[in-house]
Amino acid sequence: MFGECAAVASSSQRYKNLAFLSSIMNPAKTRKTKTGRSKRTKQKAKVRSARKRSVSGSVKKSGGMEPVQLLDFNAVVVTSKSGPVVNGCTVSWITRLSFDPPMVGIALANERFTRNVIVESGKFAVNILDKKDWEIAKYYGTVSGKKIDKSKKYPYEVTLHGNPVLKKAIAYLECEVVDRYQTGDHTFFVAEVVNQVNLRKGTPLTRQDLRKKGI
Repeated sequence: MFGECAAVASSSQRYKNLAFLSSIMNPAKTRKTKTGRSKRTKQKAKVRSARKRSVSGSVKKSGGMEPVQLLDFNAVVVTSKSGPVVNGCTVSWITRLSFDPPMVGIALANERFTRNVIVESGKFAVNILDKKDWEIAKYYGTVSGKKIDKSKKYPYEVTLHGNPVLKKAIAYLECEVVDRYQTGDHTFFVAEVVNQVNLRKGTPLTRQDLRKKGI
């Protein structure tokens, strides 16, 4: 008789039984009250808020700048020559990579005309400017060589290695590209320093100096 009763039990009753068993096995899942949902919602909001603070909290404390922008990079003018084409651009993403042999790395935006000239020539010069010559860096950083021959604005000399060097530079490095990598929207050039010359005393221009000028 009990078997017959079980056989004719309604489907809704079976669902209720399953729900009851589930509540025993997973009691936490049965507490989906408005209060519980409200707590979870608040908890998720706290997590989202914490994530935002981890990304942008320090930005607000640093005058609206990202932490990486606070790194005091040198601001240099990288120049290169390929055939009759001479061009250059201002670069602040530059770093030393090796003592022996001396090597440096620079990152140039993929759309930069200078980037293409370096790819063709396989070499470049790093012009270190005095901080009082910030206007040169501004010019090379804001004017595109695709439209204007920037080499006519400030005098330069071509070295024995075939690199154009600005006469206003206080020092310069001549570099030969060893390798290059695509790093997102930039190309990272690895280069060996084949020549480096100090021309005169001065205080090297930095990215912070340009920022103070509103650049």
